[in-house]
Amino acid sequence: MASQGGAAVDAGSAGDSDVGSPPDAGPAPDGGPATDACVAPDAGAPPALEVLPCPAPPPVLWSRTFSQVDVSFGGAADENGNLYWVEYDPPWSYQNPDPPAFLVSADSKDGQNRYRVSAPGSTVGSFMLADGNVVLSQGLVVTAYAAATGARSWSLDLTAARPTGYDGIGWMTDLGDGRIAFTRYSNSEGSTTLYVVDGSSGTVVWSTASPAYQVLGSNGTGLMLVASNASTSYSPYETIADVSVLDSSGRETWKDRIAYSRFLGWTPARPWLAVPENQGICSTAKYTAAPAWWGQTMGANLGFAFSFGTGAQTPDNVQVFRGESMIGIGPLAGSNPEDGLAVFPFLAGDHLDMLGQAWHSQPALCYPSAPRAAWFARVDATSLYQCPLSLGGGIEAAALLPGRLIVGWRNYLSYACGDHLNPVTIEAYALPGESLAKSGWVQWGGSPGGGNRPRAP
Repeated sequence: MASQGGAAVDAGSAGDSDVGSPPDAGPAPDGGPATDACVAPDAGAPPALEVLPCPAPPPVLWSRTFSQVDVSFGGAADENGNLYWVEYDPPWSYQNPDPPAFLVSADSKDGQNRYRVSAPGSTVGSFMLADGNVVLSQGLVVTAYAAATGARSWSLDLTAARPTGYDGIGWMTDLGDGRIAFTRYSNSEGSTTLYVVDGSSGTVVWSTASPAYQVLGSNGTGLMLVASNASTSYSPYETIADVSVLDSSGRETWKDRIAYSRFLGWTPARPWLAVPENQGICSTAKYTAAPAWWGQTMGANLGFAFSFGTGAQTPDNVQVFRGESMIGIGPLAGSNPEDGLAVFPFLAGDHLDMLGQAWHSQPALCYPSAPRAAWFARVDATSLYQCPLSLGGGIEAAALLPGRLIVGWRNYLSYACGDHLNPVTIEAYALPGESLAKSGWVQWGGSPGGGNRPRAP
């Protein structure tokens, strides 16, 4: 069922006659042997960034701790400065394995709720903002709620398509032209189906089945980068797949078989992929290949990314690039390549605002790692500084809004297995004068609402 303006309208499922039967394109043909990426020559080490002292840690503006409900906050925010998350009340336990879910929106100025509405269904999977809605998946059901009020806009139930208890929906992407793409995984068949739906009604526009089909990201104007027929190796870690660009009607504009480690983002010119063999940056007519970075943010020209240190005692690094030239590298104190490093980067004009936190090995069955001290950093083309944050847990998400940085973190009261609640705190730190760049791949998920697309100017 779908609802528009509160009135129930049957949007049907992928094969319902009221939306027509979208053509099934069948398995994607193999793209042949992997093509040689433009492997950039090693241009040598870029200039070292000057490490400056912390001027002052950012002060806390407000803080909310949730000790009675479990909170899933992914950093979603809209252009008006509103925050969005999911609460489970009562929280998960062995006696309550499928807790009731609630969609919550709060004002980032003071952290107070704008609304809290029931979101009936199982645990929430995908979550993003698109076309004035909060779009989320629960099992095989995709539901949109009006971001302004929390009223249900539409719901699409794909349960009947291929029923099995292990199916799921993932790789949800906002195509930016009023359409949304996602994949439905069929465990029993070991295959996926790519769906494109109308963002305002939930109506299925078209679908196609192909082995291991996933959406990597979108350019925000109707194009999507997809991968299929994938195989993965681990030394070095890379995926060899048929990588294609499709438009929102399903037309393929190009396809190559490419060896890459991850999708990094999409500039106005082309998508970016991390290629393990690369020591620098180079482009083909179809995509840009970068080193094995992660956490990339970039505008039309300036960008930032992260790389591992070269030895167990050397810190991980932030990389600065302009176009296809690497112009700076700086150490991130408190990190090393043996521990995990969580980064939450935000492109803020001519510099980067970011949060960072190392995670070290924790000998516990249900919690294999534990957070170290967290910090805030500011990085530009020539310098960086880090400031400690006095939060008492592991950062799970963040959002940069004008003048404030929102942080969601979990306090691990116990690392033992069980159904105890490790409470979440959401709080705001003052960053006067700071805000996201107006356009570009400005953070994880591309834009403040997520959706694997750039922020639109």
